Amino acid sequence: MLDWLDELITQYGREHGLSKSDFNSSSVWFSYGSNLSETDFKDRMKGYDYELGHLNPIRARLDGWRRELANASKKHGLGYTIVECPTSPALTVEGLLHEIPLKALPAFLRKEGILNQICHVKCDSTRSYDIQRITASEPSQEALTLIGRCRKALDQVENEMLHKLEKYVEDSICGANFYNLNCSDMISDLECVRERSKTAQNDASTVKNGLLNP
Repeated sequence: MLDWLDELITQYGREHGLSKSDFNSSSVWFSYGSNLSETDFKDRMKGYDYELGHLNPIRARLDGWRRELANASKKHGLGYTIVECPTSPALTVEGLLHEIPLKALPAFLRKEGILNQICHVKCDSTRSYDIQRITASEPSQEALTLIGRCRKALDQVENEMLHKLEKYVEDSICGANFYNLNCSDMISDLECVRERSKTAQNDASTVKNGLLNP
């Protein structure tokens, strides 16, 4: 019945030292991007046939890490990831600790592209995230989180994806604001995305005008 969990442990246990005890009947996850928006989280979980919002949410801080809008996404061009910076303990990422019951985990991992539709672990190179155990600094608590594995820069995002990326960052900011989390880095990201969109629109107008007025 839980063959998918055995697969998960086989893969991530080898790479990141996870075991079945990390999941039990419920596991604690650290969210830091669009999953901070409970509305977005609920809607996407519902798309995988499971009703779940933020269960027992707690504001949390991760010291010695930074958040980056630098992970490739098929849905919106880029997604957030976090990067450990052991030589820079003053860097912090504020996020949310929340529980995901074991029975909801397949839907959550399918949503994140880690399991496929029939609940087998995706081992192909297109998987966007890996699972890793981290320790939150405040409150001091171990949790699981998603770490990006496909780096991509903003200037590599296709122009037609920019409006989706802008919405993704806006949703992440709304979620962070709801929980009163520091998201100044996300606000800077949004400004960069909007500037990139403006440049793309200007370039498209220049090309169009050149075609109309040869």
